[in-house]
Amino acid sequence: MKEIVLKDGNVLKVDLAPGELLPADNNPFLMSRSEFLAVQAYVENGTSLPKSAEEMTSKLKISAEDVNEFSDLINVYKSIYDHCYNFKTVVFPMTVTLAANISHYNTKVPVYYGALNPIIAAYNNGSLSEEDATKKLTAILTNLQNTAQVYADDCKTAKENIIQFAEDTKSDKSLLDPLSDRYKKAYEGKGGEIDTLLKEIDNDSKQIKKWQDEYEHDVTVAATTPTYAWIIPLGTIAAGIVAGIYGKKATDALDDIHKYQKKLESAQEDLRKALVLSNDLRLANGSMDGILEKLQLALPVIEKMEGIWGSLSDDFNNILSVIQRDIKEAEWIIKDLGVQEAIDAWAKAAAIADNYRANAYITVTTEDDIKAEPEKYIIPETA
Repeated sequence: MKEIVLKDGNVLKVDLAPGELLPADNNPFLMSRSEFLAVQAYVENGTSLPKSAEEMTSKLKISAEDVNEFSDLINVYKSIYDHCYNFKTVVFPMTVTLAANISHYNTKVPVYYGALNPIIAAYNNGSLSEEDATKKLTAILTNLQNTAQVYADDCKTAKENIIQFAEDTKSDKSLLDPLSDRYKKAYEGKGGEIDTLLKEIDNDSKQIKKWQDEYEHDVTVAATTPTYAWIIPLGTIAAGIVAGIYGKKATDALDDIHKYQKKLESAQEDLRKALVLSNDLRLANGSMDGILEKLQLALPVIEKMEGIWGSLSDDFNNILSVIQRDIKEAEWIIKDLGVQEAIDAWAKAAAIADNYRANAYITVTTEDDIKAEPEKYIIPETA
């Protein structure tokens, strides 16, 4: 902040530098990359939830009648989807715009700031009239003032939208929590559907193995029993009975194998549905608290940015007022503005903002992407 004493003794306080727009050493812009990645990961999960009966039917592979069981959950998922989609497509890009504004302003600074002293010098040496010098200074400062005010308004809009997203997320959480508890109780933990199905699958698998062994034994006995005896007629009769009995037992065992295979397939499909549903609930609910905390971290930073841009706009207005009242004051003001120092500071702030812009978005790899190029996504083994 520069304090410039005017001819009338009044003090004009101005600062053309980015001030606290420039984070302290090792501090992130808005939030750390890991924090913003966590927010985006939640948003990506939110936009992947089934938001209609048709999508739930397709995801769980259930009938249109069965999907009615999940109507309350679908309604909440739809709300989460809408809020996350808006954040992904509107709100988050606003935060990138805040960084872009710093970068764009930096491109103006060397030209516009750099033109101030030469205009004063030209006025002092007589090559510019008072009217022309006033017009040039007014045009530059008005342009900068308007830009700063637009950027302050951008911060205000971004802040309001982030606050709204946080409120929407709180509301979604209040609706999802009781449903999540209900479904978790039904599906997870001891005695839940997943636990029951796992036990059923284990039992069905054992039954299949048991009847497969029985079938193989019965088939072997039936196939190797002589159809007649060599010694006495009684042996021939007995052998025929043995073959018939074990042939029937083999057929019954095969029926049991098929029965338990169908039970196993049904239980496995039910387990798949339960796991998909449980996983969606975890994705939707698991990180809500953490996301709200991370969003709160960004708000003070954006408020600070709004204040800095607003102050910059006011400073330009104040300088304009003085110059339009008496251009002779311009030399006193501009020479003490620290123009080169401000230019250097804006360049540094822009570099930090550009780094945020370059790394702002995550890349989402879908299951279809992995299936199409599995070798591309192989995780190398570590020593």
